[in-house]
Amino acid sequence: MKWILDRLELWRKERGLDITQGFEFNLDTQCSFVFEEIGVEYLRAKNEYEKVDALCDTFVYQINGLSLLYRGIENFLSAYEQSKNKKYNLKASDILINTSVCLSGDDKVESFVVNSVACIKGIESMGYDFNKCMEETLKEIESRKGAFNPDTGKWEKFKDEESQKLWYKANYES
Repeated sequence: MKWILDRLELWRKERGLDITQGFEFNLDTQCSFVFEEIGVEYLRAKNEYEKVDALCDTFVYQINGLSLLYRGIENFLSAYEQSKNKKYNLKASDILINTSVCLSGDDKVESFVVNSVACIKGIESMGYDFNKCMEETLKEIESRKGAFNPDTGKWEKFKDEESQKLWYKANYES
């Protein structure tokens, strides 16, 4: 898990999305990413690969959010260790409900931690290796050039033809 967290930290720093660079946590924005990935991408997925992609992207958003919260990553690592030998039956509604509860003002760290672990367990319950899936996801997001859009609160990839030529597409089949 450490290598995933380290690569995401580097990715955030390279794009100016790190707390040490003054980037701040915005609950509404962070939760909107979860609703977009789970409420749209995961639920509309036509196959398992698209579901895995949505779960990996949700995990990235959750970890990036946790990196901006006091003891967020530490709490995630503790929960992850405790979850290693537990079975989990992923329901997208669990993640959406948990995110809705978070928006109502309850503990954001706990909500993001639970959702992060749910993403891992959901990928594993479909028979995929979480580490290999994240390797593919990281290669994909690292291949993208882009910039932070203050209007959406999101780092957005450039979609011009030259940038698209450099895009890597995650291969979850392997």
